[in-house]
Amino acid sequence: MKKYDYSKEQELFHDISPKILQFIKTASRKIAVQKPNSFSKVEYATVADIEVEKIIVKEINKHFPADKIVAEETSPKIPENYEGRYWLIDPICGTTNFSRGANLFATNIALAENGHLIAACVIDHNEKKYIWSIKDNKIFMDNKVIPSFQPEQPSIIDFEFSTVSAMNTKEKEKHLNLVRKILQETQYYISSYATSLAFTYTALGKIDAYIVPNARVWDIAAPNFLVLQAGGKISDINGKEWTLHSNNVIGARDKNLHKEIINFLNDPIRN
Repeated sequence: MKKYDYSKEQELFHDISPKILQFIKTASRKIAVQKPNSFSKVEYATVADIEVEKIIVKEINKHFPADKIVAEETSPKIPENYEGRYWLIDPICGTTNFSRGANLFATNIALAENGHLIAACVIDHNEKKYIWSIKDNKIFMDNKVIPSFQPEQPSIIDFEFSTVSAMNTKEKEKHLNLVRKILQETQYYISSYATSLAFTYTALGKIDAYIVPNARVWDIAAPNFLVLQAGGKISDINGKEWTLHSNNVIGARDKNLHKEIINFLNDPIRN
């Protein structure tokens, strides 16, 4: 059986990433859409969110007209199954940061085939770089392979606090207990970037793990794939296999750290 050539996917990443980085330089931060949802008390999109998504969708349709698309702003309906090829798009992950002039936000583009991730590109608007990988390959930043990096202690764990705000009291307490347990361990620091950029930084070794109690697939698919390509571990919040239908995630570059976070969920609080 002939091996599939992913050069067109690679070409798309190289072509679209500089365009989006350039567009964002002068893009409007004005709020265009505001709506409540189950993941946060209020969600909104800027003009730039919508325009960036249009750019990505147009390029995918040009390069891969037969592929399906799930995109946060214009086509957010999650399919019952992911039969065939699906592109998963979050034009600006970290919209609040972007709208307030902070550069901690990312553009996430992932490709799944029959329910399995096979490629991803994350545009880091803080570093003005794009990080990408394709099935059974290494991780690249722009055109260069990212070398293996093992950070020293203490470990940094990013906890997505913003996704907890809309939970019921019982669920909030469950996750706040998890944070308390982590804070009791002197070898761990808690961060909260309020964007999936932190998850991509886990693949790069800048951050060690991330916990997201509530998540949509377009938020986490691309960085999850990069973490796996870096040899890391991802699961749902209960330690079960993460899938494209999971609505939460724990990811870690180190598999032992991932296991320890899962154990924290079942440990009693230490006085």
